[in-house]
Amino acid sequence: QISVNISGRFFSFVFLHCCPFTMFVWKVLFMIAIMGYAMAQRSSVAVMRSTTNANSGISGTVHFTETGSGEVLVEVSLSGLSVSAEQLGIHLHNWGDISDASGSAAGPHWIGSGSSSHGCPPSSNRHEGDLGSWTVSNGRIEQSKTLDLVTLSGSTSVVGRGVILHDIADPCDDTSTGARIAMGVIGISNEDSNQARQGENPEHLICHLQGTSNCPDCSGTVWFQDEGSFITVTAQLSGLSQGSVHGIHIHEFGDITDEQLGTSLGSHYNPDDSDHGLPFTSNRHEGDMGNVQSYDTDNTAWYRLENSQISSTGSIAGRGIVVHEGVDNGNGFACGSSGNSGSRYAICVIGVASDDITVPSPPIFVDNSFEANDCEDPNVTNDDDDAT
Repeated sequence: QISVNISGRFFSFVFLHCCPFTMFVWKVLFMIAIMGYAMAQRSSVAVMRSTTNANSGISGTVHFTETGSGEVLVEVSLSGLSVSAEQLGIHLHNWGDISDASGSAAGPHWIGSGSSSHGCPPSSNRHEGDLGSWTVSNGRIEQSKTLDLVTLSGSTSVVGRGVILHDIADPCDDTSTGARIAMGVIGISNEDSNQARQGENPEHLICHLQGTSNCPDCSGTVWFQDEGSFITVTAQLSGLSQGSVHGIHIHEFGDITDEQLGTSLGSHYNPDDSDHGLPFTSNRHEGDMGNVQSYDTDNTAWYRLENSQISSTGSIAGRGIVVHEGVDNGNGFACGSSGNSGSRYAICVIGVASDDITVPSPPIFVDNSFEANDCEDPNVTNDDDDAT
């Protein structure tokens, strides 16, 4: 008999005593089934960074994983804490908006499926976003809790919301929870979370770009506005070279744990398994947004497009955006599934934003004349292709 405990569920399997080969096959099939169950749980992650209220460089992650029993496993791994408190409060906030360095743009606590009163686990009389206090040891938090109320799908999903670390323990009542010293946005982090949110299409989304090691000076913001029959996408970027052209795409994961290269964001968001293309072509990925290619006199790059390919704001909340090193060549010959746009220059997690957010209007004409280019000459035969 083999017994396994996975995510709070207890599995027991009895192998019949027969020939060794049959027993081996049964064991392999059993382990495959267990691994499949474990991998089928939705998971999300927030990569945390210091706010201007912190007196040290805080970094780390907050992971969320469904247990399969209606609860969510929350795993906190943070370092760089320079505080006197032995415990610090962590809460989920309304907006996945980290555009303000103090963390104030994240708004109030996320009530979601919980109570209108603030509280602490395990009490059910609390906001969905009330995660309680977490223990600090030697400048770190390394702790996990299994919590109810928190959801990764449905109309009260926390995906695309903000995570805030406070500088005091959670008082578990309606008094102040202290200053905000670290913040992050909850993004989709695995294949089984790779689906549209249900029951909610936020009017506004925001994505605060940060440069990778390929372009450490890159930064910017991307805004999404639901206009009904289409979604207006606006972007403002700095750190790029005047006149350069850069592919911009929505990627399937809002996982920026690889902050150096951006590989953890996965591939282009492509729920319909379409071919890669450019805007205004009928067959393209939902995440294909063309190129950033318009600059003002201050060397700020601007992008603005009325996009009818994005099915809804809810389908992309919690996903990622990547601005690439080079031009997106669309479906040109030998350009592959990414338009041959090169390495990842800037990345971000798409968060839910307040309806009161101000979206800037580009001060220049934005060029949306995207053209496909061949990445190789289709008329030139590669000698290697002749070998058989």
